Amino acid sequence: MGFSSVLASGVMMSTLLLVGASLIYTLLASVIEISEAIERSGETRALKLSSQMQILGAQLKPDKVTLTFVFSNNGTVGLWNFEKFDLIVSYTQLDTGQQGIVKLDYGKSWQIDLVIVNGGRVEPFYAGRVIEPSEAAQVTVALPTRADPAMPIRISFTNQYGYTVVYKFVAGESD
Repeated sequence: MGFSSVLASGVMMSTLLLVGASLIYTLLASVIEISEAIERSGETRALKLSSQMQILGAQLKPDKVTLTFVFSNNGTVGLWNFEKFDLIVSYTQLDTGQQGIVKLDYGKSWQIDLVIVNGGRVEPFYAGRVIEPSEAAQVTVALPTRADPAMPIRISFTNQYGYTVVYKFVAGESD
């Protein structure tokens, strides 16, 4: 094998490497461009979907341990993954006067009792039920200690999408 054969093989190998590198670069650039297009598409879609809630009519029951409120789904997506919700209540403990802040677990410390469908019709709540946009749900909460009804109670409620609503009220004496 002569020098010209070795040189020709080297040139051919270099050409193949350059063509291969060029193809890989083009492929990567295309993947990045497609990825950015998908991301922009997702951002546009996310702007159209929203997850908003409102808390209405919170009450501390006469036992000073049971708290009820209604949350409305004012967004455009259904609410269903209640285990992923965060419910935090801060209140003054009646017996000690200390400020209590508790994170309550769905199914243990709080539950959904019923669903109020658009138009006011009331339906029972069952496992797997989705709270659709324009619907509301009544929640019952069991606080770990009695709350002082004369002091502010603050409810912080975050849904599975990360949207948080805060509601603050004073129950007043209900004896």
